[in-house]
Parts: sequence; structure tokens; C-alpha cells
Amino acid sequence: MKNAKTAVAGGIKLETLPGVIAAQPDLVIVGGGITGADDKKAVAAEMQQLIKATV
Repeated sequence: MKNAKTAVAGGIKLETLPGVIAAQPDLVIVGGGITGADDKKAVAAEMQQLIKATV
């Protein structure tokens, strides 16, 4: 399966994202970690920075 990708979803929020990133998935799916935040834009931006910093 050369084209297989790994996706991670469920329970991902700022506090759990570093552990998810450490697993090196191909795709991270975040829902409630952003939509449930008071400042959705800030949380999404911070998550994006964490991901970009490790790629």
C-alpha cells in the first residue's frame, strides 16, 4: 500500500495536538477543538503554527 495515508481525528485540541503531531500523521482533522473554543480564529491559528513548526 504505497499510497496509504494516516489520518487522526477525535479529541484533538491545543492540549493534545503536540502528541498527535509526534505520531506524524499525514492528516489531522480538528472539529470540536476549534468550534468549541471561545476564540476560534486564535485557536486555529495556534494549531496551524504548531503543525508548521514541526513539518
